[in-house]
Amino acid sequence: MRFLKTRTIAVLLIMVMGVMLFATGCGTNETNDDPGEDPGVPAPDDADLIIDKMTIEQKIAQMLIPAFRSQGNPEEPDNVFEMTDELKGVIGKYPLGGIILFYENVENASQTTKLINDMQAANRDAGFETGLFMAIDQEGGVVTRLTTGTQMPGNMILGATGDAGHVRNVAGVIGSELRAQGFNMNFAPVMDVNNNPRNPIIGTRSFSDDPEVVGEFGKIFSEELRGYDIIPVLKHFPGHGDTDTDSHTGLPCVNKTLDEIKSLELIPFQEAAADAEMIMTAHIQYPEIEKETYKSKETGEDISLPATLSKTIVTDLLRGEFGYNGVVITDGMDMGAIANHFDRMDAARLAINAGVDMLLMPITARVEDAGKDLDEYIKGIAAMVESGDIPKERIDESVRRIVELKVKYGILSSEITELDESEAAKEVGSEVNHDTEWYAALAGITLVKDENNGAGPLVQEGSKVAIAVPYNSEMNSITYAAQKLLADGIINADDSITAICYGDITAWDVNAIADEADVIIGVSAMYGLSELNPANEDGVLTDFLHKLMEAAHGKGKKCIIISAQLPYDVAAFQEADAILACYGARGMAEIPSDFTGDTREYGPNIPAVIYAVFSGSYNGKLPIDIPKLNDDYTYSDEILYERGFGL
Repeated sequence: MRFLKTRTIAVLLIMVMGVMLFATGCGTNETNDDPGEDPGVPAPDDADLIIDKMTIEQKIAQMLIPAFRSQGNPEEPDNVFEMTDELKGVIGKYPLGGIILFYENVENASQTTKLINDMQAANRDAGFETGLFMAIDQEGGVVTRLTTGTQMPGNMILGATGDAGHVRNVAGVIGSELRAQGFNMNFAPVMDVNNNPRNPIIGTRSFSDDPEVVGEFGKIFSEELRGYDIIPVLKHFPGHGDTDTDSHTGLPCVNKTLDEIKSLELIPFQEAAADAEMIMTAHIQYPEIEKETYKSKETGEDISLPATLSKTIVTDLLRGEFGYNGVVITDGMDMGAIANHFDRMDAARLAINAGVDMLLMPITARVEDAGKDLDEYIKGIAAMVESGDIPKERIDESVRRIVELKVKYGILSSEITELDESEAAKEVGSEVNHDTEWYAALAGITLVKDENNGAGPLVQEGSKVAIAVPYNSEMNSITYAAQKLLADGIINADDSITAICYGDITAWDVNAIADEADVIIGVSAMYGLSELNPANEDGVLTDFLHKLMEAAHGKGKKCIIISAQLPYDVAAFQEADAILACYGARGMAEIPSDFTGDTREYGPNIPAVIYAVFSGSYNGKLPIDIPKLNDDYTYSDEILYERGFGL
């Protein structure tokens, strides 16, 4: 047998700025010594002083958070890792509400810190009094933009720990690393209840399918971010968990009544609304709640206004019924759910009139086009204000909320100081932060099935072990896990672990793999239901794992299956001798030849579950119900493993 993508490990001994608060003048007992003014009228607060100087176009700019992700040749664009004269000109034209960074902007901690320093400086040098919201999606797990810091294991495995302490610790590390680099806003936590196994976009980003758990852990996550002066943004209101369409590419529809979503999806938001300072809307249709329609530019059909554009949902429900008076921001306005169906300026008008305060990613992300696009967009909204299509009062309401939030967090140009790039590099990805990451991941590993009911390690000392993973980056995760096991004295240098990437399944003879090992571990990384049917083209990797199990059992060998992504796939491998879930399949960067075990740029879930297999450390409980599969590989109404189960 020719092992095309294999690594045999005959294991060798290789081896954490406070914010100045501003007195607003409101609620004080100070008297006004100016005899020309009525002492009974309070002095204008800081927000008033700033807003009164703004033109209508500058106010509209405060409502925008664009991204600048590419530059240069449109066919082969470059990433935007540093400030350029062109980008400085775009930032300096209008007082933007903020900027969101993506992986195209973040190379390492020092570079990211310098870029943020330069962006704030460009805004300040233009004479704008308010600073920029510097935002990012740093949820942990599958949505992690700062790949050189701690990745964190993700929300679902935190739900599996059942431990609020791990949620607090993880959010604290995320907050500290963001603050060190100059961020002041995080589009997290996810408050969606993942109650639909077919959901293609939330999944492990959710803490649980229990709304009470989501609400509790989401509040804790938010509180910890605030402790590091990071504004948490709760998303996606009124709930993205019960959808089977990705709003990045399509327009999801949830056919539930208001009473129905109040009984589930809205519970986490209701619990957090009193303290929340910013909430993000979902691009989801709720036709039983919002009756207004719009003729889709893509299909020509009448479609229900999604939550982002719905006054019924944003103003009547969130602001009216829930009493929320914080900032409301849209999800990305460039996402397919909006961009494919709505005229861009119609979408802006509908969102603002619905009660939204900030529009996320409303213009092109390419630097060379952004200036003209920004100018047209702002002037277009201003024209609608002038014509009365958007009430001026709506703009003023939003700008006041935005500026007051900036005042609260000290996000004013005169108060933002340049951060030390070298200090940021020391904090981001530090050893103590990675330890927090590791222990949280290990605490959530869930043993779902075992012939010995979890009594001890799943691999006996001296066993020859073959571990088959679907993606090449996960090979490095196995190397890291083996070195961690060796360093902790759980295995020794004579033990043999063979890592196999089965992504190119034509190269593998399952019988030969079974011949060469005493224990075979197959890693499944399912991202959608179609992957579970071995007869489908999408199910080719699942088919391989079934054949691997058959071969192992045919030769009297033990076969363990690891569910590395959506845990619903455990239902497809009931013939396995043992099944574990780790809720995150993110692999590692390439390990250098002189790797000593100190490099931690990895998703911790797979190393943690391999560690658990050998150490017998599995304490997690399922944070979701696992449905049984029908014969046609669809989900049945019968629950195979209930939430809270774990050996």
